[in-house]
Amino acid sequence: MIEKLNKLLTKRDKLLLLLLFLFSVFISFIETIGVSVIMPFIAVVSDFNVIQTNQYYKSIYSFFNLESNVEFALFFGGFLIFFYIFRAVINLIYYNSVNQYTYGRYYQLTHRLFTNFMGMKYQDFEEKNSSALTKSIINEAENVSRVIKSSLHIMTEFVVLIFIYGVMLYVNYKLTILVTVVLILNGILMLNTISKSLKKLGVLRSNYQQEFRKISMDLAM
Repeated sequence: MIEKLNKLLTKRDKLLLLLLFLFSVFISFIETIGVSVIMPFIAVVSDFNVIQTNQYYKSIYSFFNLESNVEFALFFGGFLIFFYIFRAVINLIYYNSVNQYTYGRYYQLTHRLFTNFMGMKYQDFEEKNSSALTKSIINEAENVSRVIKSSLHIMTEFVVLIFIYGVMLYVNYKLTILVTVVLILNGILMLNTISKSLKKLGVLRSNYQQEFRKISMDLAM
């Protein structure tokens, strides 16, 4: 799949894809902070004494010259509100950029396929199945754009997973290893059962879709 995408994408497309990947790494870092920062805030609100006993909270308290624990909690809460608004805006920009990129590639691929088909000799065109040509222009180009979009989302989630996994190892490495073993066994089970069934269903979908288009075009003629 990677080799096929490498042939389909131009140098400019690959550069934009690299920039989106770097953007996804930044998004992953923001998402990890968004997940990790909730528990410290709950700890502060639940027990104000943590502010004076924790060296990091105490340093922030002194740096901003806060006058009371309540003021610190309000400051922390205000920071969280600002952070989550910033997080929402950044995510909106990212997903908008991903959609623009993927649908832009969809337009380019359909245009290139249509141009290639129009450049065929009439005799060669007659020998081709018209439903297969229509399927290639519309469905296959759309599938490629979906693969690109899904790949970007997977990369983002994977980097988020790495960051969160690192935090979990730091907090409790024994429990993290146990959870990892359980998830790996679950993944192996899914690969040997569900993924094979999905692959077969995908082949059937492609065949049925091509046959449906062929019948539709025959009835229209």
